Amino acid sequence: MKLPVMIDVPLIFPEGATPSYNMGSVMHGLLMEKFNDSEKENLHFQGLKPFTQYLTVDKDSNAIWRVCGLTEKMEERLKEIIAADFKERECYLKQKGYAVKVGKDIKIVEKSYTQIAEESFVKSSFKRNFQIRMRTPMGFKKDGEYVIFPSIELIIKSLYSKWQAFSKELCLDDEKVCTELCENTYIAGYNLKSTRFNLEGISVKSFIGTMKIGQTGPDALVRLGRMLFEYSMFSGIGMKATLGMGGVEIEE
Repeated sequence: MKLPVMIDVPLIFPEGATPSYNMGSVMHGLLMEKFNDSEKENLHFQGLKPFTQYLTVDKDSNAIWRVCGLTEKMEERLKEIIAADFKERECYLKQKGYAVKVGKDIKIVEKSYTQIAEESFVKSSFKRNFQIRMRTPMGFKKDGEYVIFPSIELIIKSLYSKWQAFSKELCLDDEKVCTELCENTYIAGYNLKSTRFNLEGISVKSFIGTMKIGQTGPDALVRLGRMLFEYSMFSGIGMKATLGMGGVEIEE
């Protein structure tokens, strides 16, 4: 059994169109069109959604749409959708009024929750410092207000709850462990700027850039924390990951 799954779909935009990570809600709408009514209803009533997606654009205006499934059922469904509807075809973006072409080199990466854990716990040499690169803006809410600067507690709790919700192979249900992770993980440096993420008429306060993470404490705790950060490349970090926020890469 292989899950979660990460699918990178290259998109070619028409001349004159300007792709942007702010099109996350547009891409979400495109994906939702592919689900049937029963699937949409089930997703509507779920708390944490079993998929994430976001659009990234590099300095040469190459756009990649990353879609990740976090459960076995969603993994299978996303692969069906990509195979049937996206390979070497055009996709019409209703909200934009134009079609984008799908590139040929669709990449699919699958890792089980057990595999993510094993890679984190078995690896012989392990650095206690690494960098998070935000591919799309990250945001949180605390006490009903948007947070415009990262907090390690909010980051760890976000990842902990996402893993807890979807991993059936390795369960995390000890809040004491979550507290210990928060106490032994810290932001060692950052290069961030505040920004706003546009969502269907509203603008969400958020931030984007890079952030260096440091870890202390026993080796087992450090490896557990690293497992959650490796998972973040599938799950995203923070709020509205299904709508295009919180897309990250982990760098040594």
